Amino acid sequence: MPTPEPLTQALHESLTARAQALLDAPTPQRAFALYAADIHAHGFTHCFAARVSSALLTDLSLAPFVFLSPGTPALDNYIRDGFFANDPVMERARLTNRPFRWRDVFPDMDQQQARTVELFRAFGLSHGFCVPIDRTRGVAGIASMGRSDDFALTRESRIEIEVLSRHLFERLDQLLENPDAKPLSLTPRERAVLILVGEGKTNWEIGEILSVSEYSVRDYMRNMAEKLQTTNRTHTVVRAVQLGLIAV
Repeated sequence: MPTPEPLTQALHESLTARAQALLDAPTPQRAFALYAADIHAHGFTHCFAARVSSALLTDLSLAPFVFLSPGTPALDNYIRDGFFANDPVMERARLTNRPFRWRDVFPDMDQQQARTVELFRAFGLSHGFCVPIDRTRGVAGIASMGRSDDFALTRESRIEIEVLSRHLFERLDQLLENPDAKPLSLTPRERAVLILVGEGKTNWEIGEILSVSEYSVRDYMRNMAEKLQTTNRTHTVVRAVQLGLIAV
């Protein structure tokens, strides 16, 4: 499979600056406001960020935190009438670490879940995108965004949304003192591999430089993606740079 082209320098610099702004936000509210502005710039009218777990399926008010963008419909009925417990987007987000479109879950809905989707549509939220965030001790982070009309996401837009969503949760966990948030680290060999990835080297080239097999390089990348909760090579490099784990 060919390696995806790296982000353009301009986009990389812009994304780095916006991610850093999230990490520097002085309050949770400011962090979410910055994030919501970026999500709205991608054409979504509403966004939501929360930490949830299986124990919170019927009472979202017990979640460690919940943020809604201005103008998002009130969640009173969503919680009181059991819609939260029957939200197919939330169910998928608790089971995967890969972003997905809301419509991806629609074919497998039961009748109760279909009622929840109709509630969204009544509020003008027919289409959306969800980014599951790392889970610790059963507590998942979920960033979800919606709009009334269908949309297409470029590869670059998808990377931007994923990177910013993960940085948002990192900052919210820091500011709200989430006890499950753990510092991330890379081994010296992992850092060496990732620096070479940032320089545009292929797995084979990296293996030759570090005197390891191409398969070992692949395993290092897989391990780092799991640690950093990333989905591709570019995302892994950007995440590591923002966390100060490498410099490229």
